[in-house]
Amino acid sequence: MPVSFGTTALVERGALIAAIERVDVVVRDYNRVVVISMTPGEGCVLSGRAPEFGEAVENVQSEVDGVPVTIGVNVKFFHDAVKVLDDQTVKLLFNGTDDHMVVRSNASDSFVCLVAPVDMGKDQLTRPGSQDEIETFEQGSESEGDAL
Repeated sequence: MPVSFGTTALVERGALIAAIERVDVVVRDYNRVVVISMTPGEGCVLSGRAPEFGEAVENVQSEVDGVPVTIGVNVKFFHDAVKVLDDQTVKLLFNGTDDHMVVRSNASDSFVCLVAPVDMGKDQLTRPGSQDEIETFEQGSESEGDAL
């Protein structure tokens, strides 16, 4: 278990659970993956996509410190970890996109849950409508034009 983390976020538990459940409606019959983007100054964004159902993007007010991070996790495991906590505030801890996310109560260290990241390509870790997604789309369009 790491003792220090590159990114730390404090999120209100009720708002986080509601956002997870709304994203789950979109991804539950597809890949069950929620993409979590944590950016200092911007907070927490949860997103998910399903080809035949569409996409969901949920902004959750949070205090984020450290390095921006984007990670994909199984929505059920994330939901289960947050739902069992009694505290009003959840602490989410990250060490990059390839490391486990740590879920803790803000008031106590008696509960720790590790949520494994889902191995996804960089293109799948961009949230819908983000600048990264727009740049990826524009680069794809340019390369298709060059091939003609």
